Amino acid sequence: MIETIGCLHVHSKISGGTHSIQELAMTARQSGVDFIVLAENWRVEEILHLCGYREHVLVIPGAENEAEGVHFLSVGQNKFACRKDWSVCRCLEETQMAGGKSFLAHPERFNFARARLRMLELARSHPNILGIELWSMMERWMYSWNWLKAFLHMRVDLAGPSPRLLKSWDMHLISGRRLAVIGSVDRYNLLLFNLPLDMFKVKNPLKKIRTHVFVSEITGDAGMDSNAIIRSLCLGNAFIANDEICDSKNTRFLLKKKNAVLSACGEIMNYVSPEEDLSLMMMIPKRAEIRLVKNGEIIDESEDLSKEWYIHEPGVYRAEVRLNSVPWIFTNPFYLIQKSRQEMNWLGEESVLAQTGQMAMSHEES
Repeated sequence: MIETIGCLHVHSKISGGTHSIQELAMTARQSGVDFIVLAENWRVEEILHLCGYREHVLVIPGAENEAEGVHFLSVGQNKFACRKDWSVCRCLEETQMAGGKSFLAHPERFNFARARLRMLELARSHPNILGIELWSMMERWMYSWNWLKAFLHMRVDLAGPSPRLLKSWDMHLISGRRLAVIGSVDRYNLLLFNLPLDMFKVKNPLKKIRTHVFVSEITGDAGMDSNAIIRSLCLGNAFIANDEICDSKNTRFLLKKKNAVLSACGEIMNYVSPEEDLSLMMMIPKRAEIRLVKNGEIIDESEDLSKEWYIHEPGVYRAEVRLNSVPWIFTNPFYLIQKSRQEMNWLGEESVLAQTGQMAMSHEES
């Protein structure tokens, strides 16, 4: 299991960002980032020749698509696939045909209740939406007028994920919808009289919200490594962290059985009985407040470097970490479900694996 660190939903100059793709790759390398996922709106074809390994950083193509007012990040998209006057369903289907895997983008940026409910209903019901941006740097940067404080050179602390969005995500998970979460950058310039205006004053956004992804191997081949990372993102084999407050590298949220590690976060397991001797373990690089959340409720919290919990009931389990009361780390969950393998498909596992072009055996089968 290899940990690779990435920044998702990154705009270059092509789509309103402040840096070229080459400059982004150089900044990513200097910041300790292994890969970036671009978000080039409707101009994907223009950047394909610039993707791959650049400055030893893997640049993965992507687009921020919009339909019916709904934005979604399409990871791995390799050609034009969406128009604003199309329906959301058509855009999602065309995006999948263009190789893109869709994540609902910054759902909390929409302040109108009807628009937000529409987006969350799509996340619940549409099979081509594989996840959501739980922690969007730009959305949380603008939270509570932080952008104005930054423009006035005042101190700004990045807010954690919206509690309302966390609650909605937990409700999706409890209802049986497998829904991965990612972090995003989404930094761009505003246009004033058709001139770019950097109002947000974010110093090196690639040092803030990062998505740490677990893959079986990194080969050095851009195509193979991109596919491995995208697959893990879709399955939720990842956690999100604000690495600016503290480097979260080497964090692990593991499922164990009789002291043997079975998997990292994001996996679906058939929970049989307490006699299985299953446990969850959280390990972090710096002592902080660790919370275990089951079915949307905090069931344990303590300050430590590591924590192990023995599991006596099925449920959807995830972990959160706060450092000095500041949100730091949020993991994707483990799905410990009392269902047969066939019945577990309602969580969307087969759909996810089919979209990423691979099928995987369960731990029981392997």
